[in-house]
Amino acid sequence: MKDIEELKRKRKEWRQVRGKEKKETPSEVSNATANRMLALIRAILRMAYKAEWIEAVPPVDMMAEPKKRIRWLTEEEADRLLSELPVHQERIARFALLTGLRQGNILNLAWSQVDLARKVLWVHPDQAKGRKAIGVPLAEAAVLLLEGLHGMDPRWVFTYEGKKEGWPGQHIGLEKGPQACRNRELPLA
Repeated sequence: MKDIEELKRKRKEWRQVRGKEKKETPSEVSNATANRMLALIRAILRMAYKAEWIEAVPPVDMMAEPKKRIRWLTEEEADRLLSELPVHQERIARFALLTGLRQGNILNLAWSQVDLARKVLWVHPDQAKGRKAIGVPLAEAAVLLLEGLHGMDPRWVFTYEGKKEGWPGQHIGLEKGPQACRNRELPLA
């Protein structure tokens, strides 16, 4: 037992020297974290039932999670946020605010999915989170933004330095968004 304690002490010293001191981890996890694990267990049990490895799926009760309030940015907060971003990111963020689309849907938006004359765009089912096509009516501000981008690239709506923005694996620096929120004292979530 004494040897084990000595090894732990030396390991801790070595980590300190290397600058990799392990932070103490809490012994308890949040209900949300526990629920993610419980959901995995539920899924495994359902698969075992379908494979006829078990006769019935035992109930797995989820833990209560606090309900978060929904909050929208005010127009002033949105303007402050947009003023902090580089031009190519400002366009993406402004379009997100105008349409409510997800980041991946915006970055993968092709001109073939946009009808400026009818002021509508659509997201194909294979690109949508719910695997159902999404029709998005465009406000006049969104149409004007898109008209300003038209002709920059023959295929993709949002490009940067002549290349498609973002997916997969291209770095576009969207990590500046949270910093922009902090700079303008805006809520992150």
